[in-house]
Amino acid sequence: MAHPAQPSVTSPEGGLAVPAWRLRREMLAHGFTGGFRGLFLRYRDRVHVGEVEIHPTALGLELELITTQARARGQGVATGMLRDICIVADRLAMPLRLTAVPLAGLGPSLETLVGWYGKAGFVPIRPKDGGLRMGRRPVLRAMPGRPLPCPVLPEVRHPEPQP
Repeated sequence: MAHPAQPSVTSPEGGLAVPAWRLRREMLAHGFTGGFRGLFLRYRDRVHVGEVEIHPTALGLELELITTQARARGQGVATGMLRDICIVADRLAMPLRLTAVPLAGLGPSLETLVGWYGKAGFVPIRPKDGGLRMGRRPVLRAMPGRPLPCPVLPEVRHPEPQP
């Protein structure tokens, strides 16, 4: 059941993908703040160091933006945020998708981005808008006290023994 205050997304098959409130709850639990319209901020020692924009879609979670403040670059902030986003996607059992696009003169090259995302489990899908569409399937991990999610299996009825 979706939270009444925020929309949820339906998959093409008609099933619920993930409610926006659940995505927000997981992001806040993993060190992000905010969440208004999918924009989450990361602070370190009360100083804003980075931000991500992520939205639930019918195909999974769409990572629209991941960036760090200039003073925080080269300190592993973006890598930490990407790691936490992957953990959130895994906990929600949702695939992640993004388009890796280099910003002209402001960031790493497409090859560097593809390698960086590749270390987090993203694989190339197809070229798109001067960049590369990439995706990552969720890694299902056992959580303490929680079994791995598994598909619903049909009930198996065994014949009763004859006397």
